[in-house]
Amino acid sequence: MKTVYTILAIICIAFSGFSQAIIGNSYITTADNVEVYWAIGSDTLSYKVPLGTKFRVDAIENDSDLITISFWEYADRGKGNHSSERQIARSLQIQKERDAVIDTVLLQMKKNELTQKDMERKYAFGFNFIGYWANYLQFKIRLTDLNDKSESYHPYKRSFTYGVMTLPIKVRFGDNGNRFFAVEENLNLGINLGYKWQLQGRKVQAHNFLVGAGMTRVDFETPDTMDAEGSDNTASALTLNVGWLYQYESFQAGIFFGSDFIAGSSGRDWDFQGKPWLGLALGVSLFTK
Repeated sequence: MKTVYTILAIICIAFSGFSQAIIGNSYITTADNVEVYWAIGSDTLSYKVPLGTKFRVDAIENDSDLITISFWEYADRGKGNHSSERQIARSLQIQKERDAVIDTVLLQMKKNELTQKDMERKYAFGFNFIGYWANYLQFKIRLTDLNDKSESYHPYKRSFTYGVMTLPIKVRFGDNGNRFFAVEENLNLGINLGYKWQLQGRKVQAHNFLVGAGMTRVDFETPDTMDAEGSDNTASALTLNVGWLYQYESFQAGIFFGSDFIAGSSGRDWDFQGKPWLGLALGVSLFTK
């Protein structure tokens, strides 16, 4: 019996983790006419979701196989695939033929304008297919349909982002005088933060605009060390940068501009003190937030 309880506990923990993992995530239907439901009292209404319709998971009912979803972020009027628009138009025509007056004002109301009574009226319109009328309403979908008839979809959103990043390649610009053009490969590590523009689509894509600061090792020579055998010709420097990073799934690449600063009198002797450089970032999962 103890073994049975242990197995049940593991299943509950796993399901709880699954629940937390998918709540708030977005999906897109990969099959046509996926059924969703709305229930009030003993009455249950069903609706069909066209292929290519996007939705968000809001909650999971632990005692059933139903998941609460919503369409309000995506089902704006005039948007969506052509198949959905044709089916919505057909549903509208059926509604018009059955009822002489459709409350178009109600259909286009914003979330903060809708009362609970308004929402129930929208449910009761009698549409066959999910369309823009379903904005700001919640429905139930079976877990099996979520798994078998949809896939992850990444909505457009803006958010704060941060992470640790290294720029392995720096290009320093010369001035045809004291400074000469140089390409450096060195170890540096810095904290970057900024704004992330996530693009909507089935794949993770995002533009990150970042500023950062960190420490780096730079080549540094003085007249005393230039000819001295065995001398250390590197120094620690503060690095400041600003740039852009593009992300596609786990692959990331970017371009940055910055300057390095060596403290004390050594900095005054360094030809590249405070001078701009161009840095290239290339890697996997530099930023994960």
